[in-house]
Amino acid sequence: MRDLCDLAGGASEGNEIKFIATDGYSTSLSYSPIYEPPQTRQGEAILAWWSEEKGDTPAYSDGPPRLFFMADDGIFGNWDMHECIEEQNWHHYEGMPAAAGISAAKVGTIEILPESRSDWTLTLNGAISETIDRAGFEHGVVCADSKHKATWTDGDNLWSGMPLWLLCGWVDDENTHGPFNDELAAAGYTVTVIDYGPDNVAGTDDDYSVELASADVARNNNMIVANENHGKPPLSESGGDKPQWPLRLVGSDLAKGQMISSIDEIQLTNFPVPVVEGDMTLSLRDGWNFVSTPKNLAAGNNTVAIFGGDVDVAGHSIYAYSPEESWQQMTGTDAFSPLDGIWLYSNGTARVSFTFDTETLETPPVKRLSAGWNAVGFSDTTAAPAKDALISVTDDWAILLGFDAGTQAYTTSVINGATGSHADTREMQPGDGYWLFMRRMAPLRPSAPKFFGGTR
Repeated sequence: MRDLCDLAGGASEGNEIKFIATDGYSTSLSYSPIYEPPQTRQGEAILAWWSEEKGDTPAYSDGPPRLFFMADDGIFGNWDMHECIEEQNWHHYEGMPAAAGISAAKVGTIEILPESRSDWTLTLNGAISETIDRAGFEHGVVCADSKHKATWTDGDNLWSGMPLWLLCGWVDDENTHGPFNDELAAAGYTVTVIDYGPDNVAGTDDDYSVELASADVARNNNMIVANENHGKPPLSESGGDKPQWPLRLVGSDLAKGQMISSIDEIQLTNFPVPVVEGDMTLSLRDGWNFVSTPKNLAAGNNTVAIFGGDVDVAGHSIYAYSPEESWQQMTGTDAFSPLDGIWLYSNGTARVSFTFDTETLETPPVKRLSAGWNAVGFSDTTAAPAKDALISVTDDWAILLGFDAGTQAYTTSVINGATGSHADTREMQPGDGYWLFMRRMAPLRPSAPKFFGGTR
């Protein structure tokens, strides 16, 4: 690869090398993997047009020319990506590390950009607050096989980024990184997109903002928070000096005056006052839902029959899972217990009320986990970092994977001991179910002695 780069004048430290496929897919690498590749894990970066199995093109039809790494063991895997590639260039698929995504196929263009992209942050404020950095935003755009990516052509501009509603879904309720809350959006709140202005300070006189109604934003892919124009960061208006970097709101459902540039914050306000029945209300989305109960449920309310009256399962069974027995169909008499994650189908959105058992005092539950994937629940009514919620198996768990029922896709994985987008400080949410990969057998217990009762 460095020989090819040298034909175009070469790259230097700080440059970004971008590989663009003929179908529009792209991936990028920094200077080091091309010019200073680790020989013990990565090896040389090459463009391949031949494979041992199929020979030359056209027999080798699934990708040439294709980006490959000549790893010393013949395999460039996920941990090799972790060790050799800068985090901003890692690839994920449905929330899981996927080194194969770096291997761009049918490469038609190689661009040497003058420098790696400058970092920035976007603040999201709503029911909770989140900060997304550039790498996290870019990963969100391309994750889940680019299901989160939206584009819009405006004259000579080709904008691409993430629909505004997806970002609202991060903070519209207390379910961090959870699905977009359709019911809340229909009830109505205000979405304010803010540019802090030249002084880059929130709340000063030079701030500029645009307000939108949640009902207009809801699942609208024609309101896009764009981070690229023709595959590069937005710079300034054509013929003018108005800054657009790092993000611009664009799309066919916006008036020109609503297309705010240089976005620093997205704020959700004027939420409707929720009506809560019982001790907790579980909101189900249309499609499959991965759910749990954070506490023991009251007698008569503690089996999967709790879903029978309010949820149209459209003929689907409710499922539990264990490594030993695989998938198990549940009946109305099966217990719905804390620490268990179960799969439930809902034909449309629904709400189910939980009433917790405040009368019975007993030993907190223990769930025996096996090596491999286990379906588990979260045992608290307040969100908590994964590393704290899983403290009873802190030396035994490897990967935690949640499910976004709104998009019917898995969320970005949480990895034990990791930082960045896979950090184990990311929170687990009440009512959510999770896949938990265990290195070995171990007992899972509630994380704190506040498990029972409705009083915290």
